[in-house]
Amino acid sequence: MELIPCFGNETYERHKSSNLDELVVSIMAENGLVDCDLYMDNYYCHPNLISRLLTGGINTTGTYRLNRKDVPKLIKDAKVVKEKKKVQKDELKTKTKRVKLNNESKNIRYFKSQNMFAVKWKDKREVNILTTKHSLKLEARTTARNRKVTKPIVIYE
Repeated sequence: MELIPCFGNETYERHKSSNLDELVVSIMAENGLVDCDLYMDNYYCHPNLISRLLTGGINTTGTYRLNRKDVPKLIKDAKVVKEKKKVQKDELKTKTKRVKLNNESKNIRYFKSQNMFAVKWKDKREVNILTTKHSLKLEARTTARNRKVTKPIVIYE
């Protein structure tokens, strides 16, 4: 995997672009990156750019900001709640194993628009992710403290 750093004003001047979409597309074109995966932070990532990159054969995943103009109201208004845990009565002394209060997962919301998924997930804080690469699968992994945690696969990636 090749990492391409972006150095703020220096990068803008080199690519002679003030538009974020044009900057990302020109960096990808300059480095000859086609049919690859791109991971972005919330400064660059938004639905219009992701759909533009997808037409060029680039799968994109990134966190995004809810206060952008092009984020649908349905996604902005969706509520996610951290899952409540309940200690089983026979394990009160050790308190090592915890179980879900119910089988429904209230801390994940999925939305599909065109060929991209928007994922809202909450553990300690709410995380908003747009992806064209990942599916909606959940994956359970064991933490360092031997607790089983289930998260969307896009969070692990």
